[in-house]
Amino acid sequence: MSSRASQLDFVFQEQFFQFTSGLIAGGFVFFTLLAITVVWFLKNPLLKLLLIFTSLQTIFVSYDFQFSTFGQLNTVKYVCMPLLVFLVREYHFEIMRRAQMQVAFNKKANFAIVSSTILMIALWVIEFDVPAKIFFSIGLIYWMYLGIKIDLILRNVRFFYRISGFLTWFYSWMIFAILLFPGFEDVSIQSALISQVTYFGWLVVSFLAALSLIHQVVQINSDNFNLESEQLELKSKLGLVQLESSETERKRIVSELHNDVLNRIDMLSMTANQSAHNQELVNLNLSESLKVLRKYTYNLYPPHTDVLSFEDICFREAEIWSVASIEIEVQFDPLWNELKEDYKLPVFRFVEFVTKFVQQQCNVTLGRWIFSFQEQQFMIRLIFEGVGHHFTINPENYLIFTDLLNARSQQAILNEQYEISLTFNP
Repeated sequence: MSSRASQLDFVFQEQFFQFTSGLIAGGFVFFTLLAITVVWFLKNPLLKLLLIFTSLQTIFVSYDFQFSTFGQLNTVKYVCMPLLVFLVREYHFEIMRRAQMQVAFNKKANFAIVSSTILMIALWVIEFDVPAKIFFSIGLIYWMYLGIKIDLILRNVRFFYRISGFLTWFYSWMIFAILLFPGFEDVSIQSALISQVTYFGWLVVSFLAALSLIHQVVQINSDNFNLESEQLELKSKLGLVQLESSETERKRIVSELHNDVLNRIDMLSMTANQSAHNQELVNLNLSESLKVLRKYTYNLYPPHTDVLSFEDICFREAEIWSVASIEIEVQFDPLWNELKEDYKLPVFRFVEFVTKFVQQQCNVTLGRWIFSFQEQQFMIRLIFEGVGHHFTINPENYLIFTDLLNARSQQAILNEQYEISLTFNP
């Protein structure tokens, strides 16, 4: 009766071992799938190393539970150990890069590591156990050396990050180190329990370390995003200051022209009218000079931009261009009248720059300015007929406008029709 009870107890314990072992192995599998998901969304070198690490963990633990080889050396462990050493080495290189330390890749060292790994596995396969264990020990010593160097680099980071990183490499190192010590070769219920506790601890430690690593990466990405946003805002403000400075200088030049040159010409004109000598010729030359000066002053700073609505500004400019050289058709969405004041001047100057550039380079006679509002975004489309197939405008020429508007630009040519567009959020 007692023999049967002991047999039932053994069967129960064996089934319980298989159940709990499956749960632990399943935890590593889940951990690996989670790592794959995180790496997919947060593309980061450290997270890629985490994915490889968890995959090796899953292979190692699943194999050990399946064949009850806890504490015993075998081919799988001889392969996993150098792979984990390479992983720790890459992690060491990565944090050195992040710490802006010089990283020196030694190809001879890599060749020596690969060669010793192949030799170690070969010695084990042909049952030269002692030399194989010596190479195994050398690999563990190198692993310990890398781990200590990693801790030294991380000494200034937060304590939780540092301790979680230490536990990760040290715990995995310890699991491989116990393989060199005898005493675990008999697969009993006691050793089975030790294996479960050991691997469950490994799972918990690895999970905590992964959480800290993911938190670091998310924090870094968040900080980078904030820095990029601040940089973009500063760049936009700088561009606006430059444009406003340019407009102020335009106003100053126009004011000086009006107060000095134009007044002088007006006085000269009045004086010439009092003289009978070559009066018509003098008046003609003065009139032409006044027209040219007014043209330049208008181009420098159109007076109506400060008083008219944006829609009126666009139609007024189109009329001026139509009289001068290009017949401009304007299509205007009323929502453009809600455009912020800071955006009006860059848009106006962009339209002016492109139209003038196309007119000077291609001598076109027909164009369209389309101001539309689509998918909660403002869009400017400037279309000109009769442009050559290879015509284009260097984006650097209008970079200040795209930066100020935080806009996306596109250019296209089809059937001698050139189109350039800007799209930006309101």
